[in-house]
Amino acid sequence: MDWPALTCYTAALILLFLPLRAAEDRLVPGKPLPPGATIISDDGAFALGFFSLSDSTPPASLSLGVWYSSIPELTVVWVANRETPVTSNTSSLPRLSFTNTSNLVLSDGGGGHVVWTTDVTATSSSSSPVAVLENTGNLVVRSPNGTILWQSFDHLTDTVLPEMKIRLSYVTHGTSRVVS
Repeated sequence: MDWPALTCYTAALILLFLPLRAAEDRLVPGKPLPPGATIISDDGAFALGFFSLSDSTPPASLSLGVWYSSIPELTVVWVANRETPVTSNTSSLPRLSFTNTSNLVLSDGGGGHVVWTTDVTATSSSSSPVAVLENTGNLVVRSPNGTILWQSFDHLTDTVLPEMKIRLSYVTHGTSRVVS
């Protein structure tokens, strides 16, 4: 094989194995997450994005959640808007984005109203938070100095993952609530 042919062959192999869109493990202000896009943890074990439990095309309602990305069957471990799925239509798509107050906000595709929020109280509106999907499956909102402002592990759904903590309150004798 001659050198130009070998170079073209190598370039073709590299392009073949490159993903169409590089997976990211974080969401930053100014770059919303629309349906079809995902945030992948560094180790590739978990994904954050929109999913539908129905088989309709296009999906009638979408939920935002974290699932195992390496398991072929959709195995969701955390859902943000379990009670209020969002609709997706051709004129407006739901999206997850940051507000100027460091909150992650899920807005629906119809009127753009807020369906779910992290409800973070930021110390400074000029900070640039980041939402990171960790290798544990925990979605974390961090301030620029690394302080955790919000995390999905504090808002349990129906799955308990390793490194998740179920907190007890000795004052109120309450526990975290796991929803099935």
